[in-house]
Amino acid sequence: MQYFISNQCTIIENNDSYTFFNWENGQEVHILKNLVHLVSDEQISFEQNFEEKNIEYLLINHFISETYSKDVISERLLKLIDSQKENTKITLMPSGYKCNFRCKYCYESHDAKKEYEEKELNYFVNYIKSLKGNVIIDFFGGEPLINFKWVKNLIINLKEAQHLNTIRYSMSTNGYLLNKERIAFLVNAGVRTYQITVDGLEDIHNELRPLTNGKGSWSKIIENLKLFKGLTEYFKVIIRINFNSDSLNKDKLLKLLDILSFARGDIRFKFIFREIGDYSGINSSLLKFKINEENYVQSRNNEFLKNFEFINVLIDNGFFSEDIDVLTRPAGLVCYASFPQNFVVNDQGEILRCTVAVDQNYNKFGKINFSDNSSKPEIDNKKFSDWEKNLRWEEKCYKCKMLYQCLGMNCPVKNIANNKSTCPPVVNYTDEVLKLVLKQKMLIKDILSKRVKQGV
Repeated sequence: MQYFISNQCTIIENNDSYTFFNWENGQEVHILKNLVHLVSDEQISFEQNFEEKNIEYLLINHFISETYSKDVISERLLKLIDSQKENTKITLMPSGYKCNFRCKYCYESHDAKKEYEEKELNYFVNYIKSLKGNVIIDFFGGEPLINFKWVKNLIINLKEAQHLNTIRYSMSTNGYLLNKERIAFLVNAGVRTYQITVDGLEDIHNELRPLTNGKGSWSKIIENLKLFKGLTEYFKVIIRINFNSDSLNKDKLLKLLDILSFARGDIRFKFIFREIGDYSGINSSLLKFKINEENYVQSRNNEFLKNFEFINVLIDNGFFSEDIDVLTRPAGLVCYASFPQNFVVNDQGEILRCTVAVDQNYNKFGKINFSDNSSKPEIDNKKFSDWEKNLRWEEKCYKCKMLYQCLGMNCPVKNIANNKSTCPPVVNYTDEVLKLVLKQKMLIKDILSKRVKQGV
């Protein structure tokens, strides 16, 4: 019998076997060639000695199907979207736009002095306790740790709400205001995911990310990152490296990784690379191009090519890439701003969807009256409709390897700029990505194998 090969399945031919990788669920299987009767781009048949239980496994895990049906695929996509809607993500800005850094490429204005106070605390405690299901709270800024007391009080006050729903926390911080006591409290309280930026070697980072007084920030951040290493609890620190053609190359990255050697082989530390740019059109002093599809795609293509080079260096030296995880995760390419239950609240109580297009009118959907704990947010429903009108998959998407990662919901801001659903450029590089996926999986297997031998 012939079976249809899933459009989201990539087949790699080896010397004596085939490797099947399923982008829908991140699974891989290896089948000996002598068990395969015929294989083409779209169909496959097996020899009679290929066990029925193996065929059943391939069917259940969507490597193959007996018939090709768009309706079945659409049903799985809708089910995946519904599962994402079980989570409510609220991005809070405890310090507003206040920041202790003056990064050269930042798109935010830090002139505002307002930050969350007691009335905001009371409102969010009351509101979050009223929610059902899973709640994800992300602390953002500005620099959220400027108002650490508020962050701490919110977490303490929400402890009694844990029986109503599952609350998870994350934080985007420059890392400068962390210390041993704060890290211990945050991790123990459930703030388990952090994004902290280190823009290369010390001189480059300090030029790009100085303190408000012009002094460097690099050495303090490195010192604070090392404090995480001694924890026995699980956490994830995403070390973000923003780069341009001058700031980072292979040799500079290798030197940086030597300094960050404490993260080698530790799955709790992961890296991402992002090309320095201003895609939001907010900071005109840094704006190199308008956010149209042609320029956006060209820039992102360049970024991905450099990303592949840097990720190869990472894995070859025993470090882990967060992007590789994202690109094999269902809905991994879906922007948080694509779902109606996810929102950002700035220091003025304005409800936003995107943390980048902070000053754009199309990104402002309503306001919260913090003085009235029982009040509901005032929402402009028409803006919600405009925001979501191009968040959908199209006919061409059914054959895309990244269909289950993207869902046609990659970036609402790009969709608004181009008045259509815009594909993430990574869809053009699935073969290159797969090589890195398999490479990182092998790294994990090697590390686990060594630990088993060492009895760790």
